[in-house]
Amino acid sequence: MSELRFLLLLCALPVAAVAHDFWFEPSSFTPAPGQRVEFRLRIGDDFVGEKYPRDEELLDQFVLAGPPGWQNVAGNNGDEPAGHATAGDAGLYLAGYRSKPMFIELEAAKFEQYLWKEGLEHAIRSRHAHGENARPGRELFSRCAKALLVSGAGATNGYDRALGFRLEIIPAKNPLALAAGDTLPVTVSFEAKPISNLLVTAISTNNPTRRIQGRTDASGRVDLKLPERSTWLVKTVHIFPAADPKRADWESLWATYIFSQP
Repeated sequence: MSELRFLLLLCALPVAAVAHDFWFEPSSFTPAPGQRVEFRLRIGDDFVGEKYPRDEELLDQFVLAGPPGWQNVAGNNGDEPAGHATAGDAGLYLAGYRSKPMFIELEAAKFEQYLWKEGLEHAIRSRHAHGENARPGRELFSRCAKALLVSGAGATNGYDRALGFRLEIIPAKNPLALAAGDTLPVTVSFEAKPISNLLVTAISTNNPTRRIQGRTDASGRVDLKLPERSTWLVKTVHIFPAADPKRADWESLWATYIFSQP
């Protein structure tokens, strides 16, 4: 998908969907050892997503990390599903996708609406303080998506792997072992350091319009009480002034972590 086609897709979405989620849809969250897994990428809201084909120009990293080590998720430009890999030994696997930065410009009202939705009030305050709230939002954004898979029985290690993404969600407990009503503690790191005051949201396929939310503390941690066992998407967004104001005013990183409790 070219950047132009991606921007056309954004323009077709309703205003409420401008703050779009990005996630994995693997062919199986529980592949058998030796089974091939296909990875679909989706972009949208409330688990209703458009297909996102593989685009080598925008792809920075696409990997599957597990007991045998790391492997690249294979595929060709334009593929949908966007890639495939094979589970090796029994254990927990993390699929990871990181994009290169992409530019977007949104009219002022849409930009502010998305900032409110994602809990990025500090950017709104900054725009108002500098008299920029009537200007379009010029932004570079990139994706950091992860998916947890389990192959075979008895696996307990690997859910908390760091993949080296600039913005990364890392559970402090195995999400697959939680009972309904248990709390999932997660930490969020920015450039390998804990980051505070980010809004973290968990969304379930059972009730995708409901939001389980909290903000990270000084250690980058937030506790999310998950009322049921389901497929859950945990997400967060970090935005900060762009390093090169000639390219954009802001840069944002969008991180997700999806898992399906069997």
